[in-house]
Amino acid sequence: MQLKHRVLLGAMIAALGTQAQAEVVDRIVVKLKPSLMMRSASADDISQTIAEASNGQAKHVSTLGDGQSQVLQLPKGLSGAALQAYLKKLEASGQFESVEADVWMFPMGVTQPTDSLWSSLWGLQAVMPGSSYGADFIGAWEYVNGQGVVVGVIDTGAVPHPDLGQLSPVSGNYASSGYSFISDCYRAGSCDWTTGSRTVAPIASGLDQGDWCTSADVSNQICQRTGSSSFHGSHVAGTIAALGYNGTGVIGGAYNARILPVRVLGKGGGSSIDITDGIRWAAGIHPTIPNPNPAKVINMSLGGSSATCPSFYQSAINDAVAAGVTIVVAAGNENRDAQQSTPANCANVITVGAIGKAGEKASYSNFGSKVTLAAPGGNGSTRITSTVNKSLDRVDLSANGAGYVGMNGTSMATPHVAAAVALMLSANPKLKFNDIVSLLKQSATAFPSGSTCTTSNCGAGILNAAAAVRLAKQSAGDNTEPVVTPLPTTPPVVTPKPTMPPVVTPKPTVPPVVTPTPVPPVGGCYAAWSEGKTFTAGDLVTFDGRNYQARTTHVAYVGANWNPKASLTLWQDVGACTGNSTPSPTPVITPKPTVAPTAAPTTMPSATPAPVITPAPNCPAWSAAATYTAGQCVSFNGQTFAAKWWTKGEQPGAAQWGPWALQAGAAVKRK
Repeated sequence: MQLKHRVLLGAMIAALGTQAQAEVVDRIVVKLKPSLMMRSASADDISQTIAEASNGQAKHVSTLGDGQSQVLQLPKGLSGAALQAYLKKLEASGQFESVEADVWMFPMGVTQPTDSLWSSLWGLQAVMPGSSYGADFIGAWEYVNGQGVVVGVIDTGAVPHPDLGQLSPVSGNYASSGYSFISDCYRAGSCDWTTGSRTVAPIASGLDQGDWCTSADVSNQICQRTGSSSFHGSHVAGTIAALGYNGTGVIGGAYNARILPVRVLGKGGGSSIDITDGIRWAAGIHPTIPNPNPAKVINMSLGGSSATCPSFYQSAINDAVAAGVTIVVAAGNENRDAQQSTPANCANVITVGAIGKAGEKASYSNFGSKVTLAAPGGNGSTRITSTVNKSLDRVDLSANGAGYVGMNGTSMATPHVAAAVALMLSANPKLKFNDIVSLLKQSATAFPSGSTCTTSNCGAGILNAAAAVRLAKQSAGDNTEPVVTPLPTTPPVVTPKPTMPPVVTPKPTVPPVVTPTPVPPVGGCYAAWSEGKTFTAGDLVTFDGRNYQARTTHVAYVGANWNPKASLTLWQDVGACTGNSTPSPTPVITPKPTVAPTAAPTTMPSATPAPVITPAPNCPAWSAAATYTAGQCVSFNGQTFAAKWWTKGEQPGAAQWGPWALQAGAAVKRK
């Protein structure tokens, strides 16, 4: 007969490979064939029958709870062919209804992620006292993975990435394409200079277009210093919910949660006013802009200097918490009391400090009584690796744009806690803000002896995601531990019976939002696509003989080469053009306001369109030291340029989207 032990033992050996303890079996379970004698047999009779059938090589040690299964102890462990031969010998004795080998079991959830950078993700790994103080997410994954929880990331926005998903159409771990609440087009990098105002309305796209700062941005008081784009929001998003067990890059702490990108930071930072709009929208309580995918957790890896939390800021936080949202914020990176930083000093938030790998206070981390707990943020050369775009300035939407980089900061510590909160809510959706704070504190790992972090300056301890999830389960009345099964080769899941192969629950995916393909007019085309225009989701254009429909609202920046054919994340090809396209009118260039920019959006008077400068011999040569206002002309390299707005030190022709407009004709018109 085909015995069950053959299947079980084969599966066990295949799964465990070279692990000696899994290959050696020293106990056998048998059932005696039913007979009238056996129904009335004593324990001694059963033992004698077993001893005879096994030729004295096995000892009867116990009867299992079913009253029929007998446990045999072998004098020494057997494995491989020797074990198989012994089982067949017992079967051939004719005394047994079934013969089964013991199966060695292992805790569920300990399968190492297949993600290629897992070994560097110390912040997610288990605590190794004395050497590494990770937050033990791998232990938490024995129970939950964040499924069903949306996490809002209020930051610089997010980018398409193989380890996160696409923003348009939405895929992977993005809940939606998000929203931008940056109200100053300078900081958003979206000024088209046709409206005469720097103020722009919110846009239904959380795409991070870059926050790089040029010397002109510094001169114009947009930025304090020059620098390349950070793609900070995408780095944060990856720590929270990068796709897991996909053989690529990194894994998020809540790898089945979904990210809601909210863009509030751009060039030189962002306005608290815009941020409060972002909080309310993420929580699903914005008064005018609906959000069909409200967040249960909001991550705010941002901050500014303020001795008190502004009342309008606190009001937005209170409204979100009242709506059932938990807000996690960074303590700040100034190595000072977090009381001096907002939103770290606001009420109703979880404020997170940063530790290094050895459990020490990160040199930059703010501290003090406002800090709730600490989490891995990196220190020195030991960094937190996550998802970014590799461009140094405007986002690169090609396949070559996606990358990974290590960063340090309380900005990196905060998403570890946000991911843990998502796991807690996945385990017990009824938890409220105060419950979560209490459980995080109760479950925290103690700071190591001699650490520069103590409960007086770094909060209750170091984040322990596994312990927090266990407490969350217990608070829901669930005291079960993971069911042990043979070591799985797939992501950990709990299966009901040890004798069945692990059942992998498919990861939920958000179905792509497919824009219906329009039918082009018979024999005709749409307006030709051109740079410098703002396109709204659904707009139809023609480019290079094809018709395209905009997937999302965006600006086709001059020089960025975001044409429909090259940017299929922004455009959907809807068929061939069958006629002549209608030329797009050349946009009218409106001069930029001549006042120096300020951080807060300012209502500007309507500007008069700049007159076309007729090339003339009296246009002075451009000077790096001179200040030019809208409409002034200069001669440079044999050409004439007109200033589109106030500028100083920016060379004409250096950037197509810069402050200079090339005028027709030579600098000196010859007769």
